[in-house]
Amino acid sequence: MKIHKIFFTQHTTMENTNFLNTIMLDKTRAKIGLISRLFNKLELPIKKQINRVRNLRLKRAEGDLDNV
Repeated sequence: MKIHKIFFTQHTTMENTNFLNTIMLDKTRAKIGLISRLFNKLELPIKKQINRVRNLRLKRAEGDLDNV
């Protein structure tokens, strides 16, 4: 945090604001990246489950539910 204090004392308010905005933007990008990676991990099992249910419904509609 000492680096930030030195930065703030040596620069204008506009530069300090830009610096803070950059930090916040980086944090937001990191959170978005984390969330998208989590959704990607969840996406495949959800697709498999949807396909499984769809196949069961098709078999049920065809009356071929004996071997399921």
